[in-house]
Amino acid sequence: MTDPQEIFNAQKHAQEEAARAQEAADKHAEEMAERKARADEQAKREQQGRAWGDR
Repeated sequence: MTDPQEIFNAQKHAQEEAARAQEAADKHAEEMAERKARADEQAKREQQGRAWGDR
């Protein structure tokens, strides 16, 4: 039979790993959102520049 302390330690370790993975995923999502916002802003500026150039 497995020692209850071993089970507890394994569960605690798994929870810590899951928390680290979630933090990494959140950070990645935040970075991707920032990149998209910058790209959208750049595209908007380029579109406005073309509109001015067409006049």
